[in-house]
Amino acid sequence: EADVQRLADQFISADGTSGTFVDQIKKGVCLQFFTHYANLYSEGTYRGLDVLTIAIGRLNKFYGDRIEWMTGLDICKRFAEIPEAAPKTL
Repeated sequence: EADVQRLADQFISADGTSGTFVDQIKKGVCLQFFTHYANLYSEGTYRGLDVLTIAIGRLNKFYGDRIEWMTGLDICKRFAEIPEAAPKTL
């Protein structure tokens, strides 16, 4: 359990003040993260999933009012709505 908490702390600390996710949020950068099943499965221990669950809980607790959860498809659709992102015709 301590390892899971320590790993989650790398992304967002228990008090929500530090970690790589927090650094990105403070910069105003769009926070995106992707993972593979093998990382979540962690050789049958599911530690990766536990870490992700804790990190997401902390993100919602401290930054929930600033977060819009989206799927990859949602991001693509949103990007497509931006006129500057439209493909240029020749």
